[in-house]
Parts: sequence; C-alpha cells; structure tokens
Amino acid sequence: MTYRRIRRGFAALLGFVSFALPAGGCSESPDQHYRKHHDGKSLYEVLYKQVKPGDSIEKVQGLLGPGEPAESRARRAIEKFAQKTPDRYPDGYRETDTLLDYPMDGGSAILQFRDGRLINHNPEDCAHYEPIINAVAAPQTQPATPPE
Repeated sequence: MTYRRIRRGFAALLGFVSFALPAGGCSESPDQHYRKHHDGKSLYEVLYKQVKPGDSIEKVQGLLGPGEPAESRARRAIEKFAQKTPDRYPDGYRETDTLLDYPMDGGSAILQFRDGRLINHNPEDCAHYEPIINAVAAPQTQPATPPE
C-alpha cells in the first residue's frame, strides 16, 4: 500500500466523520445543559429563546425538568410583588396558581402557571444573564492590641 493511497483513505474517513457529526461537534442544547448543570446562563437562554407566555406546563417541564413546588415564603413574596408592581405581573396572583422553582447558581427562578399555562413571563427579562453574587459582610475584627 502506498503512502498516497493511505492518505486518500484517511481523507475519505475524515470526510465521513465530519459529515456524520453535527455542526459544532457534540455540544448539548441549552435546555439539556440546564437539566444537567442547573446553571443560570443556560436557564436564562431557555427562558429567553424557547419559553413563551401561554406555554403549557408540560412544554416547560419538558425543557427544564419538573421543577420544585415553590415554598410558602416564595408564594407570599410573589403575591406581594404582583400587588406592588401590576405592570410586571399583568395576570396578578391567585392562591390556586402553580409556582415552580427552578434552581440556578446563587438563586432560583420561579415560574407561575394558571390553568396549566405559563403567565407573568416576559422573555425580555431573561435576555441578559448576570450571575447572582451573594455578598456577605466580613465580621468586624478587634485590633490585636488596644489603642493607646
């Protein structure tokens, strides 16, 4: 077997492999990435590009996973926010609404559903992800020697 023939066979194999693999290699979609890693960047990307007001709870759970029912404390906070900022919560809040909590690094996103449909969701709010930083003040320390 000559060098030229081996080279042609290798080039053909490379052509087949590059044709068989999807563009961009083996990368996963943002929803797959979120379900695996629960990171804010991929969550926001899915909420911005793939989730729209009125989507069914089944569609959202298919993209993001089942989520966790929101705690009563979060429910009270949503109720207060809805009362104080009706422009951000045009559908308001009802006790019977389903609130699902989706964790991300440093916090979570709560999605609100009524009658099985997503409400009070503005995809534009998720256009730019900024990591949540938990700033905790360092405790004040006393000087090693008392001042004179």
